[in-house]
Amino acid sequence: QEWIAEKVIKVKIPDGIIPKDFQPKKVKILATGQKMAKFFREDNVSTRTVECSVKLFDCNHFYMKQTLPGSGASPHWTIFEGRWHQTERGIRLEYLLRYSWQLSRKPAIEFAVEACRSDLITTLAWDG
Repeated sequence: QEWIAEKVIKVKIPDGIIPKDFQPKKVKILATGQKMAKFFREDNVSTRTVECSVKLFDCNHFYMKQTLPGSGASPHWTIFEGRWHQTERGIRLEYLLRYSWQLSRKPAIEFAVEACRSDLITTLAWDG
């Protein structure tokens, strides 16, 4: 059924866009500043537990990692990177990139970095 098929456009990324030493989960693509803060949350989604951590950097980029810890010896990670800015009520996150990673992928699957929709935005609200 073609109407549910995912459309993919592959492009070669010019040098200088992705850091030369890039390794998923270890090197950030957008964040070049110092880490200012880190937040952690664990939640249940349907029947799975999901761990989520968000790191804010002084260059106004963020790095969010969602982990499915019950994925065996090698958990599955989904990484989001984007921009953040402080608002009166909290922090606004604008998602720019998304990629997934798992160390034990067999066979090796091509690694893909996806651009996020421009309306993918959320807010972390202040509490207390």
